[in-house]
Amino acid sequence: GGAACATMIASVLNREDGVVSAEVTYATKRAIVLFDPTVTDLEQIRSVVATTGFPPTDSQGFQP
Repeated sequence: GGAACATMIASVLNREDGVVSAEVTYATKRAIVLFDPTVTDLEQIRSVVATTGFPPTDSQGFQP
């Protein structure tokens, strides 16, 4: 189901080096990922999401 897929994607992201936290919401089809830009970047995160079988369709990066 959708919620289980969202949980799986979040779990995969949270195991990635440099990811501080990842939250995926099925209802909004969005992921909020906090990461250390000295370790990983947005393209790497998009690549990791794509390996789950759910390729990202759009991404926005924000820096504090």
